[in-house]
Amino acid sequence: MTHKISGVPIAIIGGLPMRWVLTCLLVTLLGSLDSATSAAEPVPTYRWEPVTLKAPFAARDGAGALVYKKRMWLLGGWNPGDKVHFPLICNNEVWSSQDGLDWKLDKPNTFLDRKFDTSSDWEGRHTAGYVVFRDKMWIIGGDVNQSHYQHDVWNSTDGRNWVHVNKGRDVPWGPRALHYTFVLNGKIWILGGQTMPAFSKT
Repeated sequence: MTHKISGVPIAIIGGLPMRWVLTCLLVTLLGSLDSATSAAEPVPTYRWEPVTLKAPFAARDGAGALVYKKRMWLLGGWNPGDKVHFPLICNNEVWSSQDGLDWKLDKPNTFLDRKFDTSSDWEGRHTAGYVVFRDKMWIIGGDVNQSHYQHDVWNSTDGRNWVHVNKGRDVPWGPRALHYTFVLNGKIWILGGQTMPAFSKT
């Protein structure tokens, strides 16, 4: 089947890494694909409207974003310039909202210093894998910005309490970030990603 790509105005936000810009561009273009067989049909137009310019959470990059139980969820992220909310560059707080305007802090940041207990909670991180699977939110791997990547797996039903799914046993893939993570045919899949040289063969 032949497709055409309709012209779509795209705003590029300065400072974003090109891989994210390209991802947004790809999503935008795919959203405007129009089958040649229906060329006579009008192409829908979309307009973004600001919901709030002053959300209560601190500015961040690389956070997880999920829709779960009719709420939007924001997980972790990083901001090396904000030592108040991100004392170790990344944090592990969780926010949620039903409408994008009013946000609730479901889990405060506990990733505060190098004495952090990795067995009790997930390290703050960004560019991890995030999915909803079997009625739970999942966090998979990611970049902690502490000279190591992660290959741990956590899940939660409420955003406050998290279970270390692979505690005491390694997953078969090496630590990584920026990996594609999705659910297909009743399984969680991860593809590619970025890793440290020590794990480059995994």
